[in-house]
Amino acid sequence: MYTSSYGTGELIKDAINKGLTTINLYIGGSATNDGGIGIASALGFEFYDKFKNY
Repeated sequence: MYTSSYGTGELIKDAINKGLTTINLYIGGSATNDGGIGIASALGFEFYDKFKNY
């Protein structure tokens, strides 16, 4: 099973686009073990390894 927080990031992005200015985020547990990288990725951040591979 593969899980990530990417979907949560999509929800946050949608809320921001609709004008929301405050977001309270409470995450934890086995379904959010990507350290928030999924959220950041959905918001436009890009991550690379030490060889500059995406």
